[in-house]
Amino acid sequence: MAVRDQLVPIEEAGRRFGVPYRTLRKRVVDQTIRTFCNDRDRRVTLVALDDVAALFTPRPTANPQEVDTLSAA
Repeated sequence: MAVRDQLVPIEEAGRRFGVPYRTLRKRVVDQTIRTFCNDRDRRVTLVALDDVAALFTPRPTANPQEVDTLSAA
């Protein structure tokens, strides 16, 4: 699927991932999330869902045994 097919308004991306709008705007400012112009309405900022998913998808936590080993050193 092309990137253009996976673009949504920044507000919609926030709702889908449960992330506040301000958090996404900060990520746009630090260029972690790509933005695109909306040809239909230039006031709307579009973001790539892949970028948002990569940042806000839960990751597995570290193995507790590894954490204990590191903290003992």
